[in-house]
Amino acid sequence: MRFKAFATAIILFIPGRPAHAEAPVTFNNQVVRILQQHCQTCHRPGNIAPFSLLTYADTRPWARAIRDAVLLKKMPPWKPVGSHGVFEGERSLTEQEIQTISQWVNDGAEEGAASDLPEPLKFPQAWSAGTPDAVLQPPASYAVKTGSDDVYRCFPMAVDATSDLYVRGYEVLPGNSAIVHHVLLFIDEFNQSAALEGNDSGPGYTCFGGAGFLFGLGGLGGWVPGTSPQMFPLGTGVRIPKGARIVMQVHYSLVDFSRTSSASPDPDLTRVGIYTSPVPLEPITFLPIVNPLFSIPAGESHYQVKAVLPISRTVELTAIAPHMHLLGREATIEARFPNGDRRQLIRIDDWDFHWQGNYIYRDPIILPAGTILEMTAYYDNSLNNPKNPSNPPVTVRWGERTTDEMCLTFISVKSPGIPNINTLPFSMTDRGGNSLVTQGIGAEPQVGYARVTGSSGSAPSGLAIFSYRQNGVVVSEAGVPASKLMSQGILDAETNAAIRSGIAIANPNADAAVVSFSFSDESGQTISSGSTTVPANSQIARFLNDDPFNGPGSFSGTFSFTASKSVAVVALRMLQNERSDLIWTTLPVVDPATLAGPAIPAVFPHFVDGGGWSSQIMLINPGNSATSGTLRFADPAGQPISSLEYSIPPRGAQHFVTPGAGEAVRMGTVAIVPSPNMPRPSGLLIFSDTKSDIRVTEAGVPVSAVGTAFRVYVEASDATQSGIAIMNTTANPANVRIELMDLNGASLAATTIAVRANAQLAAFLTEIPGLQNLSLPIQGLLRITSASAIAVIGLRGRTNERGDFLITTTPPVAEDGSSSPELFFPHFVDAGGFTTQFILFSNGSNGPLGGTIRFLSQSGQPLDVKVR
Repeated sequence: MRFKAFATAIILFIPGRPAHAEAPVTFNNQVVRILQQHCQTCHRPGNIAPFSLLTYADTRPWARAIRDAVLLKKMPPWKPVGSHGVFEGERSLTEQEIQTISQWVNDGAEEGAASDLPEPLKFPQAWSAGTPDAVLQPPASYAVKTGSDDVYRCFPMAVDATSDLYVRGYEVLPGNSAIVHHVLLFIDEFNQSAALEGNDSGPGYTCFGGAGFLFGLGGLGGWVPGTSPQMFPLGTGVRIPKGARIVMQVHYSLVDFSRTSSASPDPDLTRVGIYTSPVPLEPITFLPIVNPLFSIPAGESHYQVKAVLPISRTVELTAIAPHMHLLGREATIEARFPNGDRRQLIRIDDWDFHWQGNYIYRDPIILPAGTILEMTAYYDNSLNNPKNPSNPPVTVRWGERTTDEMCLTFISVKSPGIPNINTLPFSMTDRGGNSLVTQGIGAEPQVGYARVTGSSGSAPSGLAIFSYRQNGVVVSEAGVPASKLMSQGILDAETNAAIRSGIAIANPNADAAVVSFSFSDESGQTISSGSTTVPANSQIARFLNDDPFNGPGSFSGTFSFTASKSVAVVALRMLQNERSDLIWTTLPVVDPATLAGPAIPAVFPHFVDGGGWSSQIMLINPGNSATSGTLRFADPAGQPISSLEYSIPPRGAQHFVTPGAGEAVRMGTVAIVPSPNMPRPSGLLIFSDTKSDIRVTEAGVPVSAVGTAFRVYVEASDATQSGIAIMNTTANPANVRIELMDLNGASLAATTIAVRANAQLAAFLTEIPGLQNLSLPIQGLLRITSASAIAVIGLRGRTNERGDFLITTTPPVAEDGSSSPELFFPHFVDAGGFTTQFILFSNGSNGPLGGTIRFLSQSGQPLDVKVR
């Protein structure tokens, strides 16, 4: 299914992966894509895994071992049983991916055509979440002696804070990735680690089960290879008391290193980057489920130990980390609720001390007061346990040593509910981004604006997605680009019985802004005018036929304004359809001062017509002189379909509607071609779908300027699917490179596609050649580059609760080197049926970015919102 995608598939959309014709399973066509997404983070030269899986030559000798490991679900290493979709960062393959690898091996492990091979991934050795607020490291590198299989070393690190710190996230960068197996991070509130370090030759001190002490011990988190930066739930974090130290326990594993080298490994200097909050956070508390009073008899192969923890106040469970030593075989943690219900929180039936982890729940679990948490652990203290450190076996009790054991689970809890936030810090790499969504809780809408300030003088780019729900059903979504400041603007405006246009103006200045405005009809004649004042740091949001604009009740034309202070502006169009659903579409606000000249091509990269679809083109003339020209429609192959002539007076508008006739769906592109020496118009294309005489959805495509490098925010899940439309605006073929990056900036997949002259590439994310075998869910950025000029629009489809397919556009951001110290979301709404998703991402021009996003009420006061 190609770009019938956004036409027939909009009608027949089925959530999940699109169907593809069966093809022979080869390394280059299917298997390497699975390895890229799940395996190569560890399995590459110089990393902890024993062999590389980057190339066919690397992988082929291990084919049978790989098949056996994935069939037994030993690889990727993911210990929780029956936990699909429960935890963040799940390292597991789908059944389809397991069968694909198995079939590849069973059929002879063929390499396949070189043309099928995707581009290799990039693995940048840098902070994935942007520049940390503080970097902690031991005072010197640590040299691990050869002859050691497993070494556990604790390194106390001073935080040097003059007050309590609130940590919203952290990242671990191993110094020598070939031997660093995992890392645990502890908080030493009372400097207990100093004596332990003083009694060792250093740096650090030998430890095994934990940090070597319990008094004043707290937890921060952990790291294993392949782990992304750990960010705590928004508005929450870990408090590090003034004067406390972070103790970093590093597990060095030389087993695989020694197989391939007789030399000593390079010294290690692992670092921890912490991301802090300028405002106090709701604390995350670490609680132990622990039983230190046990004795495991020698020779027992299935010895049970239990530990319990009563929950005295209602909390939310956010993460869980079972912990045993080398005799541990199984661990189950269960919640017994006050009403008698039970819930298994985690189960590990093949415990491996070397693959322990801190498992973070995708959806926190409420533990009411009176809940009992019970850990049931089993130990094998027999000679049949190859990991038993004692031969012959001896009685084993609680302790920190290798020969001791523990029955312990750390849980991370916080107060129930989503905390209210009015200031939120962010950080990102030059390839990454952040996403947060308001929760829409409550009947009364909260209205305001958001101010994004870069800490280094440059703010990121951004996008907001408004979602509107009526009677429990999502009926509309609208993607709105974040705004820079402007002092003048013009937009297409329409008001009638079904349609209302509205505008939001945010004034972030310390002085009031006087906004003068006028309405002009399609012929450019002024219908009415006036002015209004937006107080300092305030915002107004009104329909254009309401006070203070008081425009005509029936109107089609333009609305233009000038402001005495630079303001941030967004415009929206509301359509009430035949069943009274309110459908929202973004209206572009054009700054006449920034409009490109006629020599710069301008296009609509996508239109749809027929099969229930029609496209309305709304052109406006922002200039002071008349303009005319031609709209040239082309099919996806770039072949002309038809053309329409336009002629627009100054400040006027002209609308066109495609016929929408017939069952066949036609799609393609529209080029705006001004007559010689005429200025270029601006405007919007709205394509809409009508089913059974009811308009179900609308999406606005703004006039797109051309460029050679763009970024587009994308998502793919069971219910949401992003797509793109790319138009080659030149008369020569273009090679378009498409790279998918996650929000940490890590490359997930990349491909290069040839697009013919004047042709269009349009597809869902998981239909793009080279990206078909991605595991869902996905949230990240597409980076689209070409040596030739192209135009791009992002599309986002969503199936709602009654099976309607809704669509909106996600505007791209050009990698044009531009930057601004601040960025604005001039309008957002939360509750009363609305949610707003805020997406911040780098345009790649200014390196790592950090700063804050502040939520403000219409009166300019801090506005507490609930986001996740």
